[in-house]
Order: sequence, then C-alpha cells, then structure tokens
Amino acid sequence: MPPLSPTRPHPVTRVSRGLFALERRLLQALMAAILILTLVNIGLTIGGRSLYWAAEALIALMTLAAFVGQSMLIRTGQHPGVTLLADMVSPRAARWLRMASDLVLLGLSALLLVLAWRMFDLPGLLTNWRDPLPRAIETGNFTWLEPTNTLGIAKAWIWLAPVPFFAFGGIHALARLLDPQDAALLPQEA
Repeated sequence: MPPLSPTRPHPVTRVSRGLFALERRLLQALMAAILILTLVNIGLTIGGRSLYWAAEALIALMTLAAFVGQSMLIRTGQHPGVTLLADMVSPRAARWLRMASDLVLLGLSALLLVLAWRMFDLPGLLTNWRDPLPRAIETGNFTWLEPTNTLGIAKAWIWLAPVPFFAFGGIHALARLLDPQDAALLPQEA
C-alpha cells in the first residue's frame, strides 16, 4: 500500500516514527541508569560496601538496552546485515533485497511474539495473577515462579521486558515495506 500522499506518510510510518522517538528517550534513560548504577557501585565498592544486586540489575538493563537499540536499528535500516550482495547488484535488485530483508525481519518479529506468548502463558497469568502456582502445576510452566538470584523478582519480568521491542521491530520493518521512501530518511530528518 503506497503512502497516502508524497507529503503525508503512511499511518504505520507515523507510528514507527513515534515509537522511534520513544525508543530514543528510553535508550537514553537506560544508558543513564547504567552509568549511574555503575558509578555508585564502584564508589561503594571502593568504600568497602558494594551493592550485591547491582551486577544482576546492570545485566538486565544492558540486555534491555540492546533490544531497544536493535529495534531502532531496524527503523533506520542500519541493523547488522550482509550487504556484500546488495553492493554488487543493480539498485533495483538492491531494493528487492532490502524488501526481502524487511520481510524476514517482520516474520522474525511475529515468530518471537508467538513464542513469547506461548512461553509466558499470558492468558493463564492474567486469570491467575494472584497465585500462579496452580496454573504452573497444571501446565508445567514455572516461568513466573522462578526468582532472580539477588533482585528477588520473578525472572519472567526481566525476560518479558524485550517482548515489546519484538513488536516495535516488526512495526518498523512493516513501515519500511509500506513506505520505502521514508525508510531512506533518518528518523530525525523526517
């Protein structure tokens, strides 16, 4: 489906732009939190008192930052990819290769969302959120019951954090497919 007009981008592109702006702010906040927590822990360690939970929290924050960043790279078309073939073919064939890459990314995003839905058993959690143990025994899925080593929260909350960025990456890939002219622009230029 082509954009609505040359000056007005496709609605999915507008959503993608908005998500990119949100992701940029979130990534900035995550990087600031990583820096602050690292510096505080270093200072406390020098003083003989470290935060025992800081390492686990930093790993979770860095992992989330990586997923936010990968979603942003899909939007800008700068995600890791092999461009050797695209550099050797005609511009038209290179466009087809970029479209194929975006289709693969869209399919991968959909697959990751389906797998996350199954792994986290979200309908079961929503119906049994006060006491997930009976549902875990019934299904054999103990994802929501396994605590982190030092933070004391369910590991599933940390594992669930990247899931929205699977969806965001899919939206970015779809926007690149629906509005290829906009995909050539960097989001701050649009």
